[in-house]
Amino acid sequence: MLDLFEALAEHFNGDVFTVALDDASLSEEAIAELETFFSGSDIASGQRALWPYDFGIIPPELISSIYEQLLESSQRQDAAYYTPRGVVDLVLDELIPWEATGEPIVLDPACGSGIFLTEAFRRLAYRATSSGQQPSFDGLSSLLSKSIFGVDMNPAAVGVAAFGLYLALLERVDSPTVWRTARLPNLVSKNLVVSDFFDDHPVASRRFDLIVGNPPWQRSLTPKAREFLRRRDLRVPNQQSALAFLWRAAELLKNDGDIGLVLPAKGLLHNRSQPAVDMRRRVFAELEVDTVIDLSALRREVFGSATNPACVMIAKSGRGGQEQPLVHVAPRRTPLSSAIEGFVVPQQNIREIPPELAVSSTLLWKTYLWGGPRDLEFVRYLQESFPSLGGLAESRGWLSGQGYQANLGDKNDASAIYGWPSLDTGAVGALRVNSALIGVVEQRVMHRPRDERIYQAPHVLMQKGFSDVPVAAYVDFDAAFTEGLFGIAAPMEDADELRVVAGVLNSSVARYWYFMTSSSWGVEREQIHPGEYLSLPVPSIRGGLRRDVLRTVSTAAQGGTGWHARLDDAVFAAYDLQPAEIDLVRDGLGLHLDEHRRGPLSVAYQQPAEEQLAEYARTLDSVLRQDQSIDWSIEVAERKLGYVVVACHADPADRGRGFELEQLVQTDELADRAWESPAAIVQPSAVLLDGTSVMLIKPDERRCWSSSAARTDAREITGAILRGVAGAR
Repeated sequence: MLDLFEALAEHFNGDVFTVALDDASLSEEAIAELETFFSGSDIASGQRALWPYDFGIIPPELISSIYEQLLESSQRQDAAYYTPRGVVDLVLDELIPWEATGEPIVLDPACGSGIFLTEAFRRLAYRATSSGQQPSFDGLSSLLSKSIFGVDMNPAAVGVAAFGLYLALLERVDSPTVWRTARLPNLVSKNLVVSDFFDDHPVASRRFDLIVGNPPWQRSLTPKAREFLRRRDLRVPNQQSALAFLWRAAELLKNDGDIGLVLPAKGLLHNRSQPAVDMRRRVFAELEVDTVIDLSALRREVFGSATNPACVMIAKSGRGGQEQPLVHVAPRRTPLSSAIEGFVVPQQNIREIPPELAVSSTLLWKTYLWGGPRDLEFVRYLQESFPSLGGLAESRGWLSGQGYQANLGDKNDASAIYGWPSLDTGAVGALRVNSALIGVVEQRVMHRPRDERIYQAPHVLMQKGFSDVPVAAYVDFDAAFTEGLFGIAAPMEDADELRVVAGVLNSSVARYWYFMTSSSWGVEREQIHPGEYLSLPVPSIRGGLRRDVLRTVSTAAQGGTGWHARLDDAVFAAYDLQPAEIDLVRDGLGLHLDEHRRGPLSVAYQQPAEEQLAEYARTLDSVLRQDQSIDWSIEVAERKLGYVVVACHADPADRGRGFELEQLVQTDELADRAWESPAAIVQPSAVLLDGTSVMLIKPDERRCWSSSAARTDAREITGAILRGVAGAR
C-alpha cells in the first residue's frame, strides 16, 4: 500500500498522496476493501470501478460535510462549522460573480476544508473558459497557483482543502489527460499554510484582491491574535475571534480589495454592551461597508448545530472611511423558502442605510432586522422622550439585580435568606405569581447569594428567559428568587409606583420595545438581559390613567381575564401614542413577532381577508389626504398570481381600468432593487406611476397589507410622485 501511494505521489505530484503510512497499520481486510473499491468487483453493492470516475461529480460541500463529521468531537470548542453552499454563494456572488471578468487573488484566512476557495477557483476557471477558448490543464493549474491562498491552524483541514482544489482543477480535464499528463501543483506550505492567521507566515507578506471565508467564532483569542489587537489598539467584545479576523483581513487587502466574511451577527450587529457598541462604531467608521446580510432570522436553518446567528459583511478596507450608503438585507423564513434551496428576501427587507446612521445608532440593526425605518424612528422617539426604567429606579433609590446562583464554585454565606420563600422563572407569570410553585431556600451557602435587600417586598420580578413573551409580576411579600429572574425592589411607600411599573412591563409597548431593541430575543434565544430591561422608556402615569393601570394590575393578580386590552389602552394613552404609532406596535407584535416564532406558518404570510385589504385602503386614503392636496380614489384593482394591485387614481374616471398583472410583475421597475444575488430569491414589490394613477404591487400576504404598511406606502407614493415630477423636468 505504501508503494502504491508513493507511486501515485510521484506520478501526479501535488500533496494528495503525500501521507505518513505504515504498512503494518492496515489489516488485510482493509486492503481487500480498498481493492474492491478500486476495481468495482462487488457486484451486489453496485459500486463501479474508480478509474473512469468523473472528478466533476464530487460536490465540494460533500467534502466539507465529511470533514465536519471528522471534527465533530472538537467542533464546539474550535467553533469550526461547515459553511453551507448557499452561504458560500451568497458571499461569492457579491465578489466573484460568474459572468464578470478578471483573475483576482483570493485568500481564505481560516480555510477549513476549503469550500470558499474551491468555489472561488471554480468561478475563476469558468471565467477562463467563457471566452470560448478551452484553457489547457497547465493554464488552469497556473491560475490555481497564482490566485488561491488559504490559512488554517489544522493540518488535516489544509490537506482536505488541497484535495478539494485538486478535484476542482481536474473536473475540467478528461480522464485520459488526467492520467497521462496531469501534474498537480504543490499547494500545501505555498498556497495553503498551516499557521495561526495572526502569526508571521508566507501568506502574511502578500496583499489580496479578495479575502473571503467563515472564520472561527469561538470566544477565545490566540496569543498571536491578542498581540495583534494590542499593537493596533483594537478591542473585540467577549474575545470574539471572528471580529479579530475582520481587522486583520482589512490589513491584507490591496487598496481596492474587498472582504466577504461570514461573521457572528450578535457580536457584530446586536450586542448592546459598551465594548461591542464601541467596536461596531469603529468598524462602520473605518471600513467601507457595502452590504450587511443579517441571517439571524434563519439561525436554525443556516447552521443547524450552531448556537449563534450569522451575518455576511461585504466591505473594503475603507482607507477613507464610509461614504456611500450601505445595503442592509434581511432574509426570511417564508413559505417559498421551505420549497426551494436558497434564501428568500422580501423586497421591503432590502434597505439603504446612510453611513452616519450606521456609525451612530445603537438601535439600528435589531430594529431593521424585524422592523423598518418607521420602527427605528419610533423607538428613537421613545428613547428620547421618556426616562428609562433604570433612570427612574436610580432617581428613586430603588435596588435592582439578578437572583441568586446556588450551585457553582464559590461558597458564600446565604444564611440571611435561608428558609425564605423562593421563586424561579416558572412561578412568575404576567402580573401574577403561581403560589403552587413557590419553593423554599434550603441552602445556607451559595455561589452568589446577592444583596438580600432585592428580595424584600415590595418588588417587581421579570423573567430573563421565556418561551412566548417576557412577563413581569408585582410581588408583595419577601421572597428570594433564582438567577433566571431579575428584580427591582423599592420602599413600601413606592408600592403603587412598582405596581404601575409592573403594568407597563406587561404592556404591548414594552414587548414591542424589547423585541425591536434587545440583543437576544429574535436573534439568538428568547431572553432579555437585565440592562435591557432597564432600558425601557417609561412614562409618568398619573390621575385617571394611573387608577386604570392599578385596577388592571389588581385584576390580573387575582386571576382575572381580558385585562390586557384595558392595560394597553391606558399605557398607549400614557405614552400619548398616535394611531400610526399604535399600528406599529400592534403590527410589530401581531405580524413580525409571529413571523419570528412561526416562520412560514405565520399569519404574516397568510392572504389578507377582504376587510383587511379594505382597512389598508382606508388607512392609505386617510394618510394621503393629510399629506397631499390630491383627492385620491383608491381601489383593489387586481388580485391573482400571488400578488395584489392597489390602484390610487387622481382621476376618479380611471377606476375599474384593467391592468395586466402578468406584464407588471415582469416589468423592469419590479426588478429594480438595491441588491440581488443568484443565491437568493427577492420577492418583488413596487410603486409604479401610470399616467394619473399610482399602482402598488405587492405579494398577497398580510405583512404587506397591514395598517402600518399603508402608512409606509404613503411615503413611497409621495416619493414616487416627486421622482416622477423630477424626471419629467
